[in-house]
Amino acid sequence: MIEEKVGKYIVLNQLDSDSRKQNLRYKRIYLFKYLKKETDLSLTAIGKLFDRDHATVINGLERYEELKGDKVFYRETFELHDKFPLNFRKPLTVEIGTIKLPYKTYSSIERRNKKKKHLSLKETVIDILING
Repeated sequence: MIEEKVGKYIVLNQLDSDSRKQNLRYKRIYLFKYLKKETDLSLTAIGKLFDRDHATVINGLERYEELKGDKVFYRETFELHDKFPLNFRKPLTVEIGTIKLPYKTYSSIERRNKKKKHLSLKETVIDILING
């Protein structure tokens, strides 16, 4: 069960302590997001796992949105990415200018585009349409 696995990690890494060290804070924030996304736990229940209240969880979820592209945040939470992956679904379609493509097609175009580095993405789409 997810809650038990996260609960063990919290205790082993002292994420339920009063420490405000950046590395511990960032791991808490990441796990707040993970638990919110992967479980049906209330914010209060998530907070209790960390010995925090629901307001701290709300703040952490807001901070996650601010930090998710940050290099330091990524580095500090890297070990959690394998243990507790945030598997966001890929988009069903991708828009390139006025063309709307299924994501699978877009992915294959990206792979093909890497092989033919001289082509732009638009040129690659045209190449595929013409040459198959």
